[in-house]
Amino acid sequence: MCIRDRHCSVDNTIQGMLEYASERRQAQEQLLDDAMELLHTAEKSSEWNWKSKFDADALATDAELEVPRTTLKLAEDIPNTVDLQHQQQLLVRLKQQYCTPNANQAESPVAAEFKPTLENGIRRFDRLIKEFNASQLDASPLVRISDDLLVQLDHVLSQQFIEDLLRDVNDRIAVIVERQKECQAAKDEAHEEGIMDVAELETYRLADIGEELANANIERVRILAKLVDECQVSMKVREEYSAKAQQAAADLEKDSERLKADCERDLARLYTLKKQVDGAEAEMLERTENDRSASDKKLEDIHARKSDAWDQVAMLLMQIKELEAERHREIKGRMESKVRDETRRTEYAAFTNVSDAQARNYDRTIRNCDTQTHCTKLMGEFLHSGFFVIDKGLTQRKTVLDQALLDAQNVHLEVFRTLLFTLGDLEYRKDRRIEEVGENIQAAHIQQEMCSDSLNPNAKKFSDAKKEFLRLRDDLQLEVQDIRDRQRAASEQYEPTDLALRTAGSSHQHPIEELEDRRLNQRAKMVEYKEMAMGKGSSAPVRKELETLQSALQQSRRVIASRGGNSSSMQLIGN
Repeated sequence: MCIRDRHCSVDNTIQGMLEYASERRQAQEQLLDDAMELLHTAEKSSEWNWKSKFDADALATDAELEVPRTTLKLAEDIPNTVDLQHQQQLLVRLKQQYCTPNANQAESPVAAEFKPTLENGIRRFDRLIKEFNASQLDASPLVRISDDLLVQLDHVLSQQFIEDLLRDVNDRIAVIVERQKECQAAKDEAHEEGIMDVAELETYRLADIGEELANANIERVRILAKLVDECQVSMKVREEYSAKAQQAAADLEKDSERLKADCERDLARLYTLKKQVDGAEAEMLERTENDRSASDKKLEDIHARKSDAWDQVAMLLMQIKELEAERHREIKGRMESKVRDETRRTEYAAFTNVSDAQARNYDRTIRNCDTQTHCTKLMGEFLHSGFFVIDKGLTQRKTVLDQALLDAQNVHLEVFRTLLFTLGDLEYRKDRRIEEVGENIQAAHIQQEMCSDSLNPNAKKFSDAKKEFLRLRDDLQLEVQDIRDRQRAASEQYEPTDLALRTAGSSHQHPIEELEDRRLNQRAKMVEYKEMAMGKGSSAPVRKELETLQSALQQSRRVIASRGGNSSSMQLIGN
């Protein structure tokens, strides 16, 4: 081959290489433009759907949070006010049942006293239900505080009135008193007319009625004493319930305040951590922008250098290859930087969402703690007013019962005095009758002996008369013994009443002592009548008997005053 041919061949080869280099340059520039467009698109894109490992547990660890997440109130938590509604319905039922009078029935004092408390409770429960519905709280702990109050309110309101409990026994006493008045009038009329057998019969009837009246008064005293005991038990239970409810309310309020303080501390720590993370995120954003600006300048320099290299393709193929490798490394570094940046963005977004949600939970919990504290205070005020009204009602009821019991005991004293005087009068007259019969027995015995001494046939008549008088004296002694047994039984029934009156500070003289004075005065009067009937000439024995009775009266009074007890009264009855 000739030199020309070779030159042409080399020239053609070089021309082919130049044409090939030009084509490859254009194709590579197009590929580079596409790569830069993808890079800019990737850098401008956001919200990559990557999953983050950051959650509430990681937040609690990083921020050193102390309140457990299960304790916090979440947005999806539903308030529970069923128990509050049940208690409100119970208050409404109590008001309708006990504080709403019928058309033909006046409002009772108990209803007038407890009605404001029940209405106040209903209004407070309405407010509590609204407060709880606006929160995520469970009302069960607060409801348990007022359970005891509502139970005792129901118990106190369901108690029967004192007048209703005593109506039967009072009606019975009124009937007995009317019968006693009628019998006393009949007895007085018989005494005035001198019909002693009728007077004696009416005296026995009066004693029976007196015993019946005493038993009725004892029954009334028993009922009132039982009511006083029940009232004291209710007051003791009220004190226990009140202390328990106040302590439970205080504990619940302290728990709410403690949880609120813990949440506020955790929220402050969370905000501190969030502030630190926000600062770090701002620094990373600034660093990323600076790195991106430097990378853009470097890419521009590489593009310029590649243009020069393409002008010297034949001389700088190796340089183009190295630059291409360097460009590839830079692009790869940019992509890795973008991956790190997007990962950081995803983690920051996850942290922001979790921290914001946690902060909302803390805010919600703090609001709920305030609501719980406010509701607890409302319930505490209702408990205080409710237990105060119960204590006031029970105190008034106990005062009424104590006064009624004292009145009943005083009535029992009067009934016992009347019965004792009636039986004592009957005993006195029977004793006088026994003395009279004894004198008749002695006279009949003397006549019998005198007739027997002279063999007078009338001795048989005086003997029969003496036997009849002896039988009559035995009957009278049995009647006197029965009267004394009835006096003793009535005195034993009266002893608790006398002890209660003395304990209550009621000054009175024991009816048995009054009876003894009455007996001695009656005997003294009879002695004076004897003195008047016998005349002045033979009045020495009568005066002696009168002096003996007066000394016995003074001695009895001294004994009663010195002993001052019930044992001496029982001895006087036996004598």
